[in-house]
Amino acid sequence: MTEKFGDKLKKIRLSKNMSQEELAVFLHTSKQVISRYETNQRTPKITVAQEYADKLKIPLLYLIDDKILSVEKLQYVLNDIKHYSTEGYTASEKDMIKKYRCLPSEGKATVDAVIDIQYNAATQKISNDTAD
Repeated sequence: MTEKFGDKLKKIRLSKNMSQEELAVFLHTSKQVISRYETNQRTPKITVAQEYADKLKIPLLYLIDDKILSVEKLQYVLNDIKHYSTEGYTASEKDMIKKYRCLPSEGKATVDAVIDIQYNAATQKISNDTAD
């Protein structure tokens, strides 16, 4: 028995509790493209599959290999997915993470800089308060 690219993409999307639209935004494509992939009406070029694997933090081989994975390989993939899970975060934190992941690198750099400034100000205030 084989499992196609679209079946695997859908499993990954569901494991991340994402809608097709959220996954499309995250992967910088359209909901229609995701739908066609998941129904196996369309398969991406290898370069696109590699891009998706990188963004989803999964091995490319998992996406493109049409064989059902062994229990060991499946466990490895699931552990990898859990590592990037937002379990334990508040709804607001999850929302911010989703938005952050969709930003281009310049946007991420801006957000990182603002967070660093705010964090440094907060930790400086704490150290000043404890010194008094």
